[in-house]
Amino acid sequence: MSTRSALKKRRPQIHKRSLNVLAVKAAIDKLKTQVDTLNDEAKEEKRELLDSESREIESCKARISSLKSDLTAADESFKRNDDPDEVVHIRALSGAGRIKYLELSKKFDGVVPATHIAALGLCDEGGSLCFNVDKSADIEELSVDVDGEVLQIIANEVFRVSGLAKDAIEEAEKKSEASPS
Repeated sequence: MSTRSALKKRRPQIHKRSLNVLAVKAAIDKLKTQVDTLNDEAKEEKRELLDSESREIESCKARISSLKSDLTAADESFKRNDDPDEVVHIRALSGAGRIKYLELSKKFDGVVPATHIAALGLCDEGGSLCFNVDKSADIEELSVDVDGEVLQIIANEVFRVSGLAKDAIEEAEKKSEASPS
């Protein structure tokens, strides 16, 4: 058999193999394109999700900032009020008051309503509590008769005079760290 005739017999096989290799290459290229498309779509979805989360975070920050400034303004207004008919008395939480606060914290999953905190600290001139946090009528009275902003200020003051405000806790921690053991 001559080389030419041998080559003629092999060409169809070589040609078939060439077609198979080309088909596999085409399939691989198609899969690569699909993977690239999926990657691009995933990146775009991730980018959109991050953008959405960023917008939500910025919105929350703005809302918190607004609430802080509103509370600061209300707090300053409350502090400047010299009308003796609108003076309220508060006292620090007693040991029993702290225990009650911890019970309420568990009951309300860590977020005790300002009405309840105010009830734990609002007192008369002699220091006797004016409200009983366990009486729903007292809590209802505070909820209905006292502005929510004022209740929040009172609750903050109860924490402050009890040494439970964030800055008081941080100061106590600093003093504790500074003192030798």
